[in-house]
Amino acid sequence: MNEYSTNLCKLKRCQKIYNRVSITYITMCVLYIFAATYLMILSVSGDSLFLFFDGLVFKGAILYCGYMGTYKRDSKYAAAAPIIAAFNSGIGVIFSNNGNYLDMFLLSSGPFTNLLVFFITIILMALTIYANKLYKWLEEQPGFPHFNERYDEQKKQSETGYVSRFDMRNDLLAKSENNDSPADGAASAKKGEMDSI
Repeated sequence: MNEYSTNLCKLKRCQKIYNRVSITYITMCVLYIFAATYLMILSVSGDSLFLFFDGLVFKGAILYCGYMGTYKRDSKYAAAAPIIAAFNSGIGVIFSNNGNYLDMFLLSSGPFTNLLVFFITIILMALTIYANKLYKWLEEQPGFPHFNERYDEQKKQSETGYVSRFDMRNDLLAKSENNDSPADGAASAKKGEMDSI
């Protein structure tokens, strides 16, 4: 395997990490926001304000930071998501007596769902930072983002000057004539002798 194919595999790995992390953030936060909104509508107690901040504000901020960490490839956004999740868990422990309605709905006591979101965001942050470092390194490699030798050759030719299709065709014909087998060369020599007779 040459360097281009190795770098292309690494780039595909980065794209796969970005896609999976984004899907995980979207799924986790949107489901949490939907459940918190649903329980907020059903709630008749004073816990609806907590559900609003917990479900919409904090999870929306986690979703934004996590997604922007993968979309903009910026590790600062990726690191902000677990910080917001930790702050959310701390607020949940302080202001909620026995967990929120979502935790009671899941038959658990304490801020189980917020801690679960916190630990998931730590794992996603580590994956995003790894992919961002690898992507920044790949940006400095020759051939980025295509990692294709033919594309690089065409790019170098276009930078040095315009090469017409006619010139490229003549170059390809010359290369193919130089790469003919010895039997083809002998046949063309006989043809040349016969033409002279």
